[in-house]
Amino acid sequence: MDVYAKQKAAFAARLAEGRAAHAYILEGDDGDETRRFALYMAAALLCTGDKPPCGRCASCRKALTGGETLHPDIHVFEPEKNAGFSVDTVRGIRKSVYLLPNEGDRKVYILCGAQKMSRSAQNALLKLFEEPPASASFVICCDRRDALLPTVLSRALLIPLGPLDDRTLRAYLADRHRDAPADRLDAAVRFAQGSIGRAASFLTPASQEASRAAADFCALLFAKGGAFALAAQALPLSAKRDGFDAFLAFVELYLLDVLHAHTGGPPPLLLSPSAAEEYRAASTRRGLCGALDALSESRARLASNANGRLTATLLCTRLSAL
Repeated sequence: MDVYAKQKAAFAARLAEGRAAHAYILEGDDGDETRRFALYMAAALLCTGDKPPCGRCASCRKALTGGETLHPDIHVFEPEKNAGFSVDTVRGIRKSVYLLPNEGDRKVYILCGAQKMSRSAQNALLKLFEEPPASASFVICCDRRDALLPTVLSRALLIPLGPLDDRTLRAYLADRHRDAPADRLDAAVRFAQGSIGRAASFLTPASQEASRAAADFCALLFAKGGAFALAAQALPLSAKRDGFDAFLAFVELYLLDVLHAHTGGPPPLLLSPSAAEEYRAASTRRGLCGALDALSESRARLASNANGRLTATLLCTRLSAL
């Protein structure tokens, strides 16, 4: 199932009309489907067939090999683990971009996870956008446009990729995860809020580990375990940024279940009804709203490459007042 078929058709039509841009920004999940879209775009830009991407020419076959590429003129860059994009990465691109392509008439540079790009790296990229070589195209993948400088946004064509409606997302998950129980797929759709990446991550073993860790953390939180006990659970998780963010996302969901128990909202997504009622009795609406604010701020700091250990410590101090 191709959930972005309409966007791909619009892009192909733009190329057919001779309106190719030198730089594109794909605003969507930081995951496989956005990456596949970026490779589709690269294949179309390098295609030698009649209707790019034709899928039949040698260039297309090299470009479209699942979620990867074998084409020597397609260069894919990922953020450094737990660090993001450094200015040195962009400077390396600037050095190579003026070299002639290996096979076609251009090279395509795909930068995944650009929301993790530092300000200095974005400024270095901006210089490329201001004086782009005719033989280079750029596809910048990010999960939110506000993570990029306005000057970068103004020099690229923005292609939004979401969010998806629940029906489309449910059909996509059912097609990709045929062995998953129906109730698990339904929970993934509610968890995702229109995001393919969030839905897919909900179904992974790592996500299940994060969910269990968050459940233990919340049990301690509502038992009034105190800041030190909370930190003892959270600090080991803070060493891995992505895993820690997933953990915090599940803590948010558990707290939302409790808040909904206070307000008569929808049934619990993760908690059992009895646990939701138990935690409701041990909390107040005001305290839960404060805790959710603290979690949201912590996740925003992590997205801005803040120190994970310090973020965890500050969060546990605030949550202990719940």
